[in-house]
Amino acid sequence: DAAGSARLTAMAFTITYTSAAFSPFVMGAIMDAVDSWTLVFSLLAGITLLQLPAVFFLRRGRLVH
Repeated sequence: DAAGSARLTAMAFTITYTSAAFSPFVMGAIMDAVDSWTLVFSLLAGITLLQLPAVFFLRRGRLVH
């Protein structure tokens, strides 16, 4: 239904854009604190790996309720 789709889209955009807005600041603060990019890129890789199962679960043709 259209209302459910709108709510899901709004939630996804809110989470995504909020993360995109604050991530550079947070990652920069981490880099300044440890004086190395290793932890920053490790965190980004870890976040990517945590999100990877969603690619398979939310593939085309599946419904989210």
